[in-house]
Amino acid sequence: MVYTVIILIQEVMTMILSVSRRTDIPRYYSEWFYNRIKKGFCFVKNPMNPRQISRIDLSPDAVDCLVFWSRDPGPMLERLDELSSYSYYFQFTMTGYGKDVEPGAPPANEALTTFKKLSMRTGPHRVIWRYDPIMFTERYTPEYHLHAFSRLAAGLLGILLGTLGVHNFYLGFTTRGVVQLLVSIIGGIFTCGMATVAIAVWGFVEGVLLLAASPSRMYDGHGVILRD
Repeated sequence: MVYTVIILIQEVMTMILSVSRRTDIPRYYSEWFYNRIKKGFCFVKNPMNPRQISRIDLSPDAVDCLVFWSRDPGPMLERLDELSSYSYYFQFTMTGYGKDVEPGAPPANEALTTFKKLSMRTGPHRVIWRYDPIMFTERYTPEYHLHAFSRLAAGLLGILLGTLGVHNFYLGFTTRGVVQLLVSIIGGIFTCGMATVAIAVWGFVEGVLLLAASPSRMYDGHGVILRD
């Protein structure tokens, strides 16, 4: 039952809904969730006693915050206005694992595009990137995770802050970053913003390419490979 996947944290008069760490509700059950919000309640099973079922008030007056955990909250984007009466934010999971570990996860470039759309719709203060969980195997070594994290971080910075060249500063390509920053600010003044838009597109493209190109051809400014 889907009802088992909402976890409640209650302390004094505070209720936070964790939606959800047991399954990806935003990706797979967003329609069910919006229907529950519209109805104003849901049922939750006690994980320690499945026979104990509680009716939970989902009205804005009862819920202090909604915390969404997802690898792909895309299915929720078109109906976010229905949450306008709630405080909420997203824990957006993106990792560097391959299909052997995460066969159902969207490609990194698609995930980052969704991340940007979500940030633009809700505001960046409502979207948090999570590189989690971290496990170590013969393939997924500490070094692997460091490089994978850097690659995702650079792509994210390019897509969100490419206008300022932040991703290139992060990677150690200082000259390129300075060019993007100066053209965006100074050029934008003399071209009524056209130069700024051009640099934003440039940064966005670089961010996507960081995730779509072959890892064997991708290095940071210090010559360290950025791998999948």
